[in-house]
Amino acid sequence: MDDPEDKWLTQHIIAAADLTSFVESIRRTNVIAVSDGSGKDRIGSASAVLHCTHTGQRIKAATMVPGNLQDQSSHRSELIGILLIVKIVSMLHSEYDLTGTSITFGLDNDEARKAVMAECHPSVKKPDYDIIYDMRKRIS
Repeated sequence: MDDPEDKWLTQHIIAAADLTSFVESIRRTNVIAVSDGSGKDRIGSASAVLHCTHTGQRIKAATMVPGNLQDQSSHRSELIGILLIVKIVSMLHSEYDLTGTSITFGLDNDEARKAVMAECHPSVKKPDYDIIYDMRKRIS
């Protein structure tokens, strides 16, 4: 179910106790997704949580942010948090078929949201290009 190239992204995921009921909560739009990132002292980290508003079940994930030291920022970390959510939902979808469902995202970085949702392609010169490109490839 997991791509070997994504090992860095999926290394620290703690799944809900009952995935079947959690997936049913996603289908009923009772799950919200929240991500956050930190880029302090040129070290980036990101976390994500998918939380069921009815049962309290959660899927939690965290990872270190890849990239050069000069590219690390809270923006890049926030993008990785979004990517974590996309990866988790993708893994669940491949196992449980979530076609037609939706999840509400909670983000505190509006620039990260805009970078993901923009219709124009990001500049290759942008330090977050690799993350934005990877994310768009996964959600298209």
